[in-house]
This record gives sequence, C-alpha cells and structure tokens, in this order.
Amino acid sequence: MSDELHRRFDIVGFDPRGVARSHPIVCSGEALNRTPYLVPANAAQFEALRVAITDLRADCRARTGPLYDQVNTLNVVRDLDAIRSALGEEKLTFYGVSYGTLLGQQYAEMYPRRVRALALDSNVDHSLDMKEFFDTEAVAVQDSFDEFANWCARSQSCALHERGVRTVWTRLLAKADRGELRNPEFPNIPVTALSLISEAHLRFYGPQWEFLAQLLVDLDNGAALPPGVLAPYQNGEVAPFPFPALCQDFDLRARGYREYVGHLRRSARLAPDMRYGPLAATLAPICLAQPTPIPNPQRPTRVRDSFPLLLGTTLHDPATPYEWTVGLARQLGPYARVLTYEGWGHGSYGWSDCTTGTFDAYLISRTLPPRGKRCEAVSPASGLTARLPQPPPAHVRTPVLPGWPSLS
Repeated sequence: MSDELHRRFDIVGFDPRGVARSHPIVCSGEALNRTPYLVPANAAQFEALRVAITDLRADCRARTGPLYDQVNTLNVVRDLDAIRSALGEEKLTFYGVSYGTLLGQQYAEMYPRRVRALALDSNVDHSLDMKEFFDTEAVAVQDSFDEFANWCARSQSCALHERGVRTVWTRLLAKADRGELRNPEFPNIPVTALSLISEAHLRFYGPQWEFLAQLLVDLDNGAALPPGVLAPYQNGEVAPFPFPALCQDFDLRARGYREYVGHLRRSARLAPDMRYGPLAATLAPICLAQPTPIPNPQRPTRVRDSFPLLLGTTLHDPATPYEWTVGLARQLGPYARVLTYEGWGHGSYGWSDCTTGTFDAYLISRTLPPRGKRCEAVSPASGLTARLPQPPPAHVRTPVLPGWPSLS
C-alpha cells in the first residue's frame, strides 16, 4: 500500500479461514506425496487419481476438523463483516487482489449497505462454468507466454535472445514428457511438464521475464538452479493445503476422463505453447472428491444498493484473465467501474502513478475514475523488485510438490 494510504488509514489484514494462522487446512505430507501426477494421460490414470484424491480428502478432513467443510467464501464474507464490526466501523473500506476479489464481490452482494469502498484488483469471475474456466485460463496463459517470447526477441537482456524462447521451451517440455528433465540438486526426481508449465506461469505474475529466461537456459544446460526453484516438497508430519476452498466455491468436477481430456484438448488448441492453464487443469482432479452440493457454486454476481466497486485489471494477466474483469463489470452494471492497466502481470496496484493514484483516490475519497479509464504500460524492469512475491514464513508455506500447481 502507498504511503498516502498509510497516512489516511489503519490498514488491517487477515488470513481467511482455512489459511495460515486462521486454522489452516492441513494434510499429511506423506498423503500429498503419494498423490499421482495431476494431469492424467488416460482413463486408468484418471480413476487412480480419483481414488487417491478421495483418500487425500479424508486425511485432510480428519486432520483439519469441522472447519474443513466451512471454508467457502460466503463464510469468509461473514468473517470479514465480523472484523468490520469488531473494529467499530459502520462501513467497510476494502482492497482485495486475485482470489480476494471474490470475497469483495460477495460482501457487496450480502451487505451492500455496509460498503464504503471496495477496490478489487485482478478479478475472479464467479459465473464461469467449467468449459469457460478452462478456455479463458488457457487463452490468458498463452497470451502471457506470447508477451514473454516477444519481449525476448527484441531484448538483448534476455538470456534466450539468440536461442529463441520457443526452441528451448519445446525442447524442455519434450524432455519433461520423457522423464529426462532434472533439477541437478535433486537428480533422482524428474521435473514434470506440469511443474515446468506451473513455474513459467508463476514467473508471469511479476512478470519476471529475465529470471524465467535465465532459468530456462540453466535447465537446458543442466546447470544449478536458484534455491527452492523446481524443488520437491520435503516430507513433514503435516502440510498446509488451501485448495479445498476453491473446490467449495467452484464446481470443476469432470464426470469422467472423457470430459476432462476434452477440456485439455481444447486448451491445447488455445494454448499451443503452454498446453493449458495449470490451475484449471489441476483443480478439476483436485476437486473430484468434493461432495455435492457445492456450498458456493458459480453464478452471476448481482449487487444492488451499494456504492460502485472499482475493478482493476491488467491487459495481460496470466491468472485472472482480462476477460474475467470485463465479464464481472457486465454483471454488476452501474455498480462497477473498470480501470485497465495496459501492461503485464497479476495485479495492477503499484505499477504506476496512474494505477496507484486511481486506486488511492477511490479508497480515500471514493472518487470514481471516468468510464473506460486506462493506464499506459510501464516496463516490467521499472520498480519491479517491490512487486515480486516474497516467500511466506516456512510455517505458513503452501506445499509445492512435483506436479502441484502454485496458488496465488
């Protein structure tokens, strides 16, 4: 948050239920490591994964307790309103980014007259069915790959400038498919195609293009990688596992392998380099064990009698596609105002005086930007260090297993 916001507000953050210090969902490290590869290649692997995920859910539910079944966003909305009340605030002033935007949207639905200002950045569209979720994620991640490749082709600072991004990327994916790609620090554990795709996807968040280019060169050369990158999760008695929250908010359960592989094949046509959006491809199997009914299933967002919400978005967002914010704004109608940052990465706040100033003016004085407000792109190398995601403390870290996706 900017210095100006710190001068004007006491800023309060919290861990949503099921996460970190708000009674995290936990599972045994052994059960997580036993889970098969999350992108099954045939019907037999799909059914084996369904059995394993069912066993994993039972393990996590037993270790977490009754909270396990109550981590959907509608319940977090009630928690957020309890925090507002406990702070003595008549109305809520809120900034949410990424998955936190669903919390802001559903707060405005449930408590519209308690909204002072809700600034939502990189928005989730809760109306998407499974096909739309897969397709839009695939288009977004391919767009981010294209932007990375285009930057590398014109930039001397790209470690792949001479070799070419697509040449090396295709070679690395082929090696991963054959089980031949390795992190030299862990030579006995193959780097899977999903791990490689997920790692690139994560580096598009910044975006960290120079880092990613050098990482791909090092992988191609068999050189040492930065600590913690593409490293297996170390077994422990228990590990945090926040994915059930998404399974309680989105019904992404494929009825069988035929339906699942149909989504993957369509994704591969939309994302010829990246193959699929890694979150979509893996959430479908992860959520297989979620029982019916889903507590907070997809539906259009409807807000009435609220102050308009500010919806920020980047044009080339790899995780919450630009299309999601546009779709949400259409659902909200007069209760939304969109701010478009014409650049890259996940999250628009902090990119420029234009994006930060627009958010701050809204949060401080409830000044809405003009309709169609856009902010010019800033070079990703400018002021990037402050935007890079920092690893959380070890005791609250999300597991990164071979083949498990990253979660924003």
